[in-house]
Parts: sequence; structure tokens; C-alpha cells
Amino acid sequence: MAAQTFFKKTSYELPVALWGKVNWRVKKDQSVSEDEIIAKIDEVAKEKVDLARVFGIKGKKCLNLLVKKLGEDVNKGELIAQKKSIFGSKKVYSPIKGKLESLSEDGQLQIVFSSGKEITTDFAGKINKSTDKEIIISFEALEAIGIWGIGNRISGQLKLIEADLGKEDVFSIKTDALERILLIKGKISRAFWFKALSLGASGVVCGNLSKGGFRKLLLQQQSIIEKSRKPTVFPSLIVMSNQEIEDAIWQEFKKLAGKKVLVEGEKSRLVIPI
Repeated sequence: MAAQTFFKKTSYELPVALWGKVNWRVKKDQSVSEDEIIAKIDEVAKEKVDLARVFGIKGKKCLNLLVKKLGEDVNKGELIAQKKSIFGSKKVYSPIKGKLESLSEDGQLQIVFSSGKEITTDFAGKINKSTDKEIIISFEALEAIGIWGIGNRISGQLKLIEADLGKEDVFSIKTDALERILLIKGKISRAFWFKALSLGASGVVCGNLSKGGFRKLLLQQQSIIEKSRKPTVFPSLIVMSNQEIEDAIWQEFKKLAGKKVLVEGEKSRLVIPI
């Protein structure tokens, strides 16, 4: 397959999920740059202070040691509780700015505070849609479709690994794989996949998979993570062919090394902004 037909131009729409109270920094039809702050989410967070452990007394008795009343605001570093004795006094200061919300039966003082999270763009583009639940950024891109894939939508810097077909060398993965999309010309083994995951790679795009039930293992691994209901992102994997990535296509990929790309494992789709 020629590189010209392998890479197809497309107009891509990237949805960004939002939650909580949204403070907008952009508006519809506005152009945005890569890594630009587009919104800030106001959230309520909580911090616990173990007064029972600090003072060595049972739960609710800690209520009498509060210097500030429940429901009152406190500043970071402000005195909130104190226990005096003939040997001196023990003092507890607020670790954050917030409000004293409650004191549990086991002596845990809970402080609530506002926590803002900034939402940034992964790619330059145009704001196509904005609601309190979602914002959509559109941009022009090249796409490459593989023959099989698995995993979530995830972005990362494209890192090429020169590996010959059949030489499943896990040592070719270095520590700079963190949050990268690894691109391998040939096939990958189980050892290669698990080494990539252990180093924090966001995804892998390869020519093919080694034999021996590797695909079945990947599906089982994804199923276990999904059933656990833990907030774990399963790295994306795209298999581009039944052998290895063709030389002409690989030469085009080399020109894209270091560029931020988007991988959609379940759609076997690699998206490259242009």
C-alpha cells in the first residue's frame, strides 16, 4: 500500500468531558492552541485531620479541644485545636484554607475546601461546541486505520522504535516511554507490551502481534480492569497489518516522530493533527 493511500485526510472532532461548575475561558467558534487552558472546574474537596491520634484520646472528646467551631472558616496554618497539660500543650494547625465541616466518632476532623482543576487542550483547533457537560474541538488531521485494536482514546508524543520483524527486543524500550505512543515497525511480544506498560507508555502502534494467544490475553486484561471499576485507563494498542509496517509507510512515520498524536484503540485508529 502506498503511503498516499494509507494516510487519509479528515476533519476530526475531539470531545472533552466536563463536570461540576465550569468557568469558561473560551467561547464557541474560537480558535485555540495546543495546551491552552479552555476551562476551570470548581470542585469541593475534603481533607481529614486525625485529632484522636494527635491528642491520644477517644473520638468525640476531641470536640472540646477545638479552638474553632464546626462550620467556621479557617486559613492555612491557623490554629484549629489544642490540648493543654502540665507538661505543655499540643497544637494542631489547619493544613489548608477551608471550612471545618464535621468531627467523626473516631476523632477525624474533616475540612472542606474548593479545588479548581484547569482543563487544557491536547491539540490546536477550533471550539465547535460547548455545554456544561462537554466541549468539542475540531481540527484537520491525517488518519491511519489498522486491522485490530484495543483500549481507550488517548494522546501522547509519538516515539519510533526501530525493531526488525521477529526481533522482540524489550530492551529497545527506554525510560523515556512515559506517556508516549510507541510505534514499532515489526511485531511485538507479551514481554514488550508489559515492559511498555511498566514504563508508563500511553499506547503502542505496531506491525503485528507475536503468536501464542497474545490477543486473547489482551482482551482478558482489559476485561479485568473494566470489571474492577477502578479509575484505570487501559493503554491503547493498534495492530496495523498482518506482518510489518511497509517501508514506504514507515518512512512517512519517521517524519512524524516527536509529534503529539491521538490513538483510538477500539476503532484501530491513529489520528495525526496537521
